[in-house]
Amino acid sequence: MTGVFPFDDFEPGVRDAIASADAEFDRALGARKLAEIWCALDRLSVLAEARMRFALYATKDLPLAACPTWLEEGLNSIVITRPRFRTETSVLNSTCRIAQAFLATHPDAVGDLEPSDDDCIAIRWDDADGLRFIVSRPTLRWPAVSARAYRRSARFAPALECRHARLAHQLIEMPYEKAP
Repeated sequence: MTGVFPFDDFEPGVRDAIASADAEFDRALGARKLAEIWCALDRLSVLAEARMRFALYATKDLPLAACPTWLEEGLNSIVITRPRFRTETSVLNSTCRIAQAFLATHPDAVGDLEPSDDDCIAIRWDDADGLRFIVSRPTLRWPAVSARAYRRSARFAPALECRHARLAHQLIEMPYEKAP
């Protein structure tokens, strides 16, 4: 979160506090410290979500591409094979909009949809860097999202790098240049 006032050093400070609590010789004391940190983060998360509700009204919508055949067929297939998605339409709608927003800036992209057992939908983009979005049920209205983006940080890296997004703009504007 660098560069975001007033939390320029927030993330490194939290990481240090977690590492310090985890390294506590007295494991029970370390667990209590970790619980306190977790509770403090929960309180901050509630505040950020509340403020985000107001900020969404001033957020410009992203352009959406037309729904391609592979996306429409993939969503229909998920509804047929996973009946619980018939009632959990917010994940389907969010997945569709995220894909359409990505396609608006990457018109040649092609993907495949895959539901998971934890009610998420993966969009696996057909590229060499393993780019994929894992979409969960959003808690706020569009363009708020609950998603993670994965891609390889280097051409032959075995692990995928993960980035979280709570706003569609973050997901779509993340750097997706080809890995070296």
